[in-house]
Amino acid sequence: SVANLDEVSTTDFSVYPNPASEVININSTKMLNAAVTISDLTGKVVKTSTINGLTASVNTSGLNSGIYYVTISEGNSTSTQKVVIRK
Repeated sequence: SVANLDEVSTTDFSVYPNPASEVININSTKMLNAAVTISDLTGKVVKTSTINGLTASVNTSGLNSGIYYVTISEGNSTSTQKVVIRK
């Protein structure tokens, strides 16, 4: 069966600052109760968190410099943004 695209809502969110060093802030356009995962370019999850509401902060002080993907998963919908961490 073909998925109805109208039923799949992707979250519009922004990640700042980008590049980040110690903390990344997540700002969503809609209320969320969602899981946040940060993964590196190999797909390995390096950090997990949650977002409840419109904003969340994730401490990234333990992560090395590089490019990471921030993914928000709520129900069946996932949305990903790329963020650079620079120490």
